[in-house]
Amino acid sequence: MLTKTVTGANGRTLYARVRARDRAGNNGLWSGNSDGIKVDTVAPRLSAAGPRNYLAVDLGFSEAVVNADKASNYVCSRGLRVLQAQRLGTAGTAYLLHTTAQIPGTSYTVTVLPSVKDPAGNPVDPRYPVARVQWRRENGCGTMGFVPVK
Repeated sequence: MLTKTVTGANGRTLYARVRARDRAGNNGLWSGNSDGIKVDTVAPRLSAAGPRNYLAVDLGFSEAVVNADKASNYVCSRGLRVLQAQRLGTAGTAYLLHTTAQIPGTSYTVTVLPSVKDPAGNPVDPRYPVARVQWRRENGCGTMGFVPVK
Protein backbone atom coordinates (compact mmCIF):
# COMPACT_ATOMS: atom_id res chain seq x y z
CA MET A 1 0.00 0.00 0.00
CA LEU A 2 1.39 3.38 -0.94
CA THR A 3 -1.26 5.63 0.62
CA LYS A 4 -3.61 5.49 3.55
CA THR A 5 -6.31 8.02 4.37
CA VAL A 6 -7.39 8.51 7.94
CA THR A 7 -9.78 10.98 9.50
CA GLY A 8 -9.60 12.76 12.81
CA ALA A 9 -11.36 15.43 14.80
CA ASN A 10 -10.45 19.06 14.14
CA GLY A 11 -7.52 20.17 16.27
CA ARG A 12 -6.45 16.61 17.06
CA THR A 13 -2.88 15.53 16.27
CA LEU A 14 -2.35 12.22 14.53
CA TYR A 15 0.94 10.32 14.40
CA ALA A 16 2.10 7.84 11.76
CA ARG A 17 4.55 4.93 11.54
CA VAL A 18 5.55 3.07 8.39
CA ARG A 19 7.37 -0.08 7.40
CA ALA A 20 8.47 -1.46 4.07
CA ARG A 21 7.70 -4.77 2.41
CA ASP A 22 10.04 -6.16 -0.22
CA ARG A 23 9.00 -8.07 -3.34
CA ALA A 24 9.46 -11.37 -1.53
CA GLY A 25 6.87 -10.27 1.05
CA ASN A 26 9.31 -9.68 3.91
CA ASN A 27 8.35 -6.82 6.24
CA GLY A 28 10.94 -4.41 7.57
CA LEU A 29 10.92 -2.89 11.03
CA TRP A 30 8.42 -0.19 11.95
CA SER A 31 9.70 3.38 11.84
CA GLY A 32 9.48 5.69 14.82
CA ASN A 33 6.45 7.96 15.22
CA SER A 34 6.16 10.94 12.91
CA ASP A 35 6.31 14.46 14.31
CA GLY A 36 2.53 14.56 14.14
CA ILE A 37 -0.06 15.81 11.70
CA LYS A 38 -2.56 18.29 13.11
CA VAL A 39 -6.07 17.88 11.69
CA ASP A 40 -7.56 21.15 10.35
CA THR A 41 -11.11 21.06 9.02
CA VAL A 42 -12.01 24.70 9.72
CA ALA A 43 -12.31 26.97 6.69
CA PRO A 44 -10.65 30.40 6.87
CA ARG A 45 -12.89 33.47 6.79
CA LEU A 46 -12.50 36.89 5.30
CA SER A 47 -12.65 38.78 8.59
CA ALA A 48 -11.61 42.38 7.91
CA ALA A 49 -11.27 44.99 5.20
CA GLY A 50 -10.01 48.52 5.53
CA PRO A 51 -8.97 51.52 3.47
CA ARG A 52 -5.42 52.17 2.45
CA ASN A 53 -6.27 54.87 -0.07
CA TYR A 54 -8.43 55.17 -3.18
CA LEU A 55 -6.19 52.66 -4.94
CA ALA A 56 -5.83 49.91 -2.33
CA VAL A 57 -7.77 47.80 0.17
CA ASP A 58 -6.38 45.90 3.17
CA LEU A 59 -7.88 42.46 3.77
CA GLY A 60 -7.59 40.24 6.83
CA PHE A 61 -8.29 36.53 7.13
CA SER A 62 -9.12 34.54 10.27
CA GLU A 63 -6.08 32.31 9.76
CA ALA A 64 -3.11 31.97 7.42
CA VAL A 65 -4.08 31.44 3.78
CA VAL A 66 -2.28 30.59 0.55
CA ASN A 67 -2.92 31.88 -2.99
CA ALA A 68 -4.26 35.17 -1.61
CA ASP A 69 -1.32 36.96 -3.21
CA LYS A 70 -2.73 36.40 -6.72
CA ALA A 71 -4.91 39.19 -8.15
CA SER A 72 -6.89 36.64 -10.17
CA ASN A 73 -8.33 35.20 -6.94
CA TYR A 74 -10.56 38.26 -6.37
CA VAL A 75 -13.64 39.53 -8.18
CA CYS A 76 -14.92 43.06 -7.58
CA SER A 77 -18.16 44.79 -8.48
CA ARG A 78 -18.84 47.96 -10.47
CA GLY A 79 -15.79 47.66 -12.69
CA LEU A 80 -13.26 47.76 -9.86
CA ARG A 81 -10.33 45.45 -10.60
CA VAL A 82 -7.56 44.06 -8.45
CA LEU A 83 -4.28 44.80 -10.19
CA GLN A 84 -1.98 43.20 -7.63
CA ALA A 85 -2.38 41.31 -4.35
CA GLN A 86 0.43 41.60 -1.83
CA ARG A 87 1.05 39.59 1.34
CA LEU A 88 1.78 41.77 4.36
CA GLY A 89 4.04 40.36 7.08
CA THR A 90 4.85 36.73 7.68
CA ALA A 91 1.67 35.41 9.33
CA GLY A 92 -0.20 34.96 6.03
CA THR A 93 -3.38 36.59 7.36
CA ALA A 94 -3.00 40.15 6.01
CA TYR A 95 -3.03 41.19 2.36
CA LEU A 96 -3.07 44.46 0.41
CA LEU A 97 -5.09 44.62 -2.80
CA HIS A 98 -3.91 47.27 -5.26
CA THR A 99 -7.00 48.25 -7.27
CA THR A 100 -8.07 50.48 -10.08
CA ALA A 101 -9.31 53.88 -8.85
CA GLN A 102 -12.18 53.72 -6.37
CA ILE A 103 -14.82 56.41 -6.68
CA PRO A 104 -15.76 58.22 -3.44
CA GLY A 105 -19.29 57.34 -2.30
CA THR A 106 -19.42 54.19 -4.44
CA SER A 107 -20.04 50.87 -2.73
CA TYR A 108 -18.01 47.92 -4.01
CA THR A 109 -17.94 44.26 -3.14
CA VAL A 110 -14.74 42.22 -3.13
CA THR A 111 -15.25 38.47 -3.46
CA VAL A 112 -12.50 36.02 -2.54
CA LEU A 113 -12.54 32.98 -4.83
CA PRO A 114 -12.35 29.41 -3.43
CA SER A 115 -8.78 29.02 -4.73
CA VAL A 116 -7.71 30.95 -1.61
CA LYS A 117 -7.24 28.23 1.02
CA ASP A 118 -5.60 27.59 4.35
CA PRO A 119 -2.42 25.45 4.37
CA ALA A 120 -4.55 22.33 5.06
CA GLY A 121 -6.45 22.90 1.80
CA ASN A 122 -9.72 24.24 3.24
CA PRO A 123 -11.11 26.93 0.89
CA VAL A 124 -12.37 30.25 2.25
CA ASP A 125 -15.65 29.73 4.11
CA PRO A 126 -18.39 30.11 1.48
CA ARG A 127 -20.51 31.98 4.04
CA TYR A 128 -17.87 34.72 4.37
CA PRO A 129 -16.08 35.24 1.04
CA VAL A 130 -17.34 38.78 0.33
CA ALA A 131 -16.63 42.21 1.76
CA ARG A 132 -18.57 45.33 0.87
CA VAL A 133 -16.34 48.38 0.97
CA GLN A 134 -17.27 52.03 0.53
CA TRP A 135 -15.39 55.27 0.92
CA ARG A 136 -17.39 58.00 2.59
CA ARG A 137 -16.56 61.31 4.24
CA GLU A 138 -16.84 61.56 8.01
CA ASN A 139 -15.51 64.56 9.92
CA GLY A 140 -13.39 65.49 6.92
CA CYS A 141 -11.64 62.11 6.77
CA GLY A 142 -12.05 59.28 4.30
CA THR A 143 -13.19 56.01 5.85
CA MET A 144 -14.31 52.69 4.51
CA GLY A 145 -16.88 50.43 6.07
CA PHE A 146 -16.51 46.66 6.10
CA VAL A 147 -19.60 44.48 6.00
CA PRO A 148 -19.23 40.71 5.60
CA VAL A 149 -21.86 39.69 3.06
CA LYS A 150 -23.64 36.42 3.88
